[in-house]
Amino acid sequence: MTVVNTLWTAKATTVTVDPTTLVASLRNELPYGEYEVVEASTHESYHKSAPTQRATLDDAHRDMDLTFENQVKRGSIEIKKHDADIDSTTHKDAILQATYTIKNKSKNPVFVKGQWYAKDAVVATVTTDASSKTVKVDDLPVGTYLVEETELTIHIT
Repeated sequence: MTVVNTLWTAKATTVTVDPTTLVASLRNELPYGEYEVVEASTHESYHKSAPTQRATLDDAHRDMDLTFENQVKRGSIEIKKHDADIDSTTHKDAILQATYTIKNKSKNPVFVKGQWYAKDAVVATVTTDASSKTVKVDDLPVGTYLVEETELTIHIT
């Protein structure tokens, strides 16, 4: 966040929000005055959409408590298991299931289904559907992920 003193129209300071606690603090660092707080940048998983906010520091208002809300950029990963031999015409009725882990490889933590995941943490473990051989993981914050096959089950009838 960039904090601008509106009287001087000059940047007073910059404060960084902690990516895991989502809190930024300036304790006794600003003189009394009127300020605009502008979101200068945001985590890669968010749209930069928070509006500028105004605050006044004076004898009656010694603390600013501002909340900035951003919309998370989200997407999906769809995985389809394919085996050239089993998916041939002679084994079309074979059951092929695979289990995958999806790891966060983004440089920053990601927030998935109410929980923070650090870099290299497993954010999901999924198994492909037996008939379609696919699985889709929705609602992932935009970022970098590693998909690893961790288990394979084959049933040929």
